[in-house]
Amino acid sequence: MKQIDCVVIPARGNSKRIVRKNMQPFCGIPMLERSIKLAHRLSDHVIVSSDDLSMLEFAASLGAYPLVRDKALADDMTPTLPVVTHALLPFIHTDSFDESLLDFFHVNIQKTHAQDNQIQQEDFIESIKNMMQWQEDRPILHLTPHSKVLCLYATAMFATEQIILESCTLLDTNPNAAYVVAMLEASKVFRSFCLNGSGYLNFLFQDFINTRSQDLPQAFVDAGQFYLGKAESFLMQIPLLGEKSMGIKMAYAHDIDTMLDLAIAESLFKHINKDIL
Repeated sequence: MKQIDCVVIPARGNSKRIVRKNMQPFCGIPMLERSIKLAHRLSDHVIVSSDDLSMLEFAASLGAYPLVRDKALADDMTPTLPVVTHALLPFIHTDSFDESLLDFFHVNIQKTHAQDNQIQQEDFIESIKNMMQWQEDRPILHLTPHSKVLCLYATAMFATEQIILESCTLLDTNPNAAYVVAMLEASKVFRSFCLNGSGYLNFLFQDFINTRSQDLPQAFVDAGQFYLGKAESFLMQIPLLGEKSMGIKMAYAHDIDTMLDLAIAESLFKHINKDIL
């Protein structure tokens, strides 16, 4: 039995810096395809949330459920959390949730699901109907409060099955944790600075101006690869990067925001996987 109950892959169609970024080839394979195939190894239920119909058709051809995302959740200002919540709502096994909790996230999802209270109800209902049809050939998915849900980015080229399974173990052995977040070490942040109005350096952490890099305190940043959590954590809108999140360290990752980033990420990926490519 696969360890994760559901994988949600956010895959917005528009990208300002790389056109149709999620469909860009990465070492010869579209990035979205790589993420979907990884998701299938981890779960029987893979949902791709997008406002791009051709991207959804592509996801469906790979066995993922294509969820039409509300336009209000598809701009570049929308955070990840309401997108995942929107994808999970049709699968809630209501008998497993406390009634007050159900009231909480139904009210809150309406606030985050559509701006200015203009919810595209018809599209949402149609998506639910499509989900029911999609489930006919799969084990029925009923999310309970403690169901494991993975939010996997379409561009998460450095996420691996191994580190995600390790994240499952971390979540299982820490019952108070809401999420496990992929992170990268970034101790050099303690040597960072900004510029004052005259263009001179202004160190943000004065205590570490003369500290050697190897002696700096440990610090970490979000790797931008995945978030693993309990269904109730997403539905209750618990912050992904908050005091209830645990971190799992990745050795490598690279944000892909420009074509140069893409080339660098491919080069790094090829070097890391040179024995299997």
